[in-house]
Amino acid sequence: MAQAQIYTGTWEELNTHSAYLRGRRNLTLIVPEEDTEETKPTNEHFFLTATPEEFQMAFDALGHGHENSPVLPPEAFERESLYDEDRF
Repeated sequence: MAQAQIYTGTWEELNTHSAYLRGRRNLTLIVPEEDTEETKPTNEHFFLTATPEEFQMAFDALGHGHENSPVLPPEAFERESLYDEDRF
């Protein structure tokens, strides 16, 4: 089976391929909605768009619930404690 071809552009730009596309079956044309301020996706990260108050609330929520976490001994942070002693 042949690889599908994707053509993008305005109608006038797509019309330049009309000779190649004429007579073909199973063509798909996707017409996206015009972007408005309400439908335009925001790709801005929360870190870049948050107010200082929102950032503080998010930071507090991240830390909340970890008050009862166990305190790890210093050995837990040593490289040797990551490996099983019997393996080496």
